[in-house]
Amino acid sequence: MGNSIGDNPVKLSIVIPSYNEAGTIKQVVERILNLRLLNVTKEVLVIDDGSTDETPQILKELNSAQVRIISHARNMGKGFAIRTGIKNASGDYLIIQDADLEQDPSEYVDLLRPLLSGSTNVVYGSRFLASTVHTNRLSFWGNRFFNVAVYVLFRKKLTDMWTGYKIAKLGLWRSITLKTHGFAIEPEITARFLLLNEKILEVPISFNPRSTREGKHIRYRDGIKALLVLFGCRLKLF
Repeated sequence: MGNSIGDNPVKLSIVIPSYNEAGTIKQVVERILNLRLLNVTKEVLVIDDGSTDETPQILKELNSAQVRIISHARNMGKGFAIRTGIKNASGDYLIIQDADLEQDPSEYVDLLRPLLSGSTNVVYGSRFLASTVHTNRLSFWGNRFFNVAVYVLFRKKLTDMWTGYKIAKLGLWRSITLKTHGFAIEPEITARFLLLNEKILEVPISFNPRSTREGKHIRYRDGIKALLVLFGCRLKLF
């Protein structure tokens, strides 16, 4: 039995930036395809960002009219991959889905409902609004630091700026000019939405973190870049 979200049919574009995710990419796509959402048509855009492992071959074996694979000749970064997805999407709404198994596509229904009800134009899935959060101390306090930075610079309270689950109307995604290539795309997206005075509504989501050994790509230097991006957007330096 599917999950009913609204009375009117909508199309959801799911953009999956993928770089060397051979261990999880098939399971992620299959979970999305098996997800039944009444009145929702799914469009899955997998952006293979120059993978050098078995990811390209695994993607070729996927057989679904709902899945579109777009390949970069070389690794351009998560931000560039997201921009490719936004450019090629055709849905009413667009959500970012990481290619690992840290977040659960079954929670799309909770992310879509506030948008379809007109409560907000942007929804973030917050890992830190859930009753239990399984993350290491460094990630927890690092996230808190960036949430404080967002409040100081934009006077907006968030609990999870780094969440991978960000969803909005496709037209709104295309109204913001994204420029960063790497993981700093996460704070840039937030800054661009807030500069438009958009209300970002957070809803709780589950979270299954993976370690660097398991393939986590983000590093300390990405945090430094992220802080610079927040300041740069606030001061309109780029």
